[in-house]
Amino acid sequence: MLSHLIRWAAPYRTWIVRHRLLRSVVLRILTLHRDGSVTVVRLGQAKGLQWRRSKRNVVVEYWLGTFEPLVQQTIAESLSPGDAFFDVGSHSGFHSLVGARAVGPAGLVVAIEPDPANAAEVEGQAALNGFDHITVVRKVAVSDLSGASSSTDGAAATPTTIDELTQEFRPPSLIKIDVEGLELEVLRGAAATLREHRPTVAVEAHSDGLADITVARLTALGYHCVTRPAPYGPEFHIVAKPT
Repeated sequence: MLSHLIRWAAPYRTWIVRHRLLRSVVLRILTLHRDGSVTVVRLGQAKGLQWRRSKRNVVVEYWLGTFEPLVQQTIAESLSPGDAFFDVGSHSGFHSLVGARAVGPAGLVVAIEPDPANAAEVEGQAALNGFDHITVVRKVAVSDLSGASSSTDGAAATPTTIDELTQEFRPPSLIKIDVEGLELEVLRGAAATLREHRPTVAVEAHSDGLADITVARLTALGYHCVTRPAPYGPEFHIVAKPT
């Protein structure tokens, strides 16, 4: 039944996402799975990869492969074998997997996730797919500061910056930022990386006001920005490419 529902829904996924009631019904049916069960991603840039489903992070779009299609497309188009990708706020690791496929074994994915349980999930998804080139940075919160530990969602996290991560690892070709309203702080801490290495940047802005300020800041740094409403909530996705 589940496979039939997925095949039926695939051609209509954009329409289903935009109609909240139908989307909630379809997602409710799809969440009836065993916690920890492994499936294969059905669609999108992660198609064919393995995904361990979790009752803790019930985002059905992960294993359907329909999660944030603009960000998926940006990852696939911006990364080549051997590149580095910084996934800032990696949650359960979906975009890290897409990036790991794009950069290949010679590349590097740095997944930064301050929440310990989420970080463990990223490590698990990476191991499940044999992606040894995903490095999970635990208990670190990216901002415009560095130094003593602070608390993030109840967990101690040491603040750092994109510029410091660039020095620790290597310059990224793409930075994805999803940090629940702290987008501007992360960009401030990436000033040298953006100026000297000119990576593509994908940002989730958590309000229209933050989206406007983020676009203005990136434009001032010589980036061309494309903004689209996220498929859920009040968020906006911004893709910025150097001009």
